[in-house]
Amino acid sequence: HAYLDTETTGLTGGAGTYVFCAAVATPIDCGLRVAQFFLPEPGMESAFLYALRDEIEPACGVATFNGGSFDLPVLRTRWVMARMPGELTHGQHVDLLTLVRALYRHRLESCTLRSVEERVLGYERDDPLPSALVPDAYFDYLRIGSKEFLEAALEHNRLDVISLVHLH
Repeated sequence: HAYLDTETTGLTGGAGTYVFCAAVATPIDCGLRVAQFFLPEPGMESAFLYALRDEIEPACGVATFNGGSFDLPVLRTRWVMARMPGELTHGQHVDLLTLVRALYRHRLESCTLRSVEERVLGYERDDPLPSALVPDAYFDYLRIGSKEFLEAALEHNRLDVISLVHLH
């Protein structure tokens, strides 16, 4: 499996929501390979989407956390909005949030990735940036070139995708 996590400019998932960062973790013989893709400006979206597709397409499957309801539909929407040929293709999808809810809904007060990390994996993350501030970090980067919080947003994305591997 390839494990996929995206960061977007909003949580609505509408046509104006961009995917500006994506991390793909792939288990390999000696550990884990993490590839991270970044959209430096909206005009480069086609190249971003092609690179991301090339990373996930060879995998036999893709695992996400709420990707069936959010990540994959947003990526498909961006694919269409960028007038890309064909479709965004990937192997069979496993949504780890669905599995977590089935296994732990009676034992967890919340099924957010953060709660699952703490309560199921026993991992307390020292996250450099809360999820809610990740879009603002990208907007600051686009508006004034600020990389102060952008690097923290990219680290947040890497930590999320690594947690998916451990959770699965």
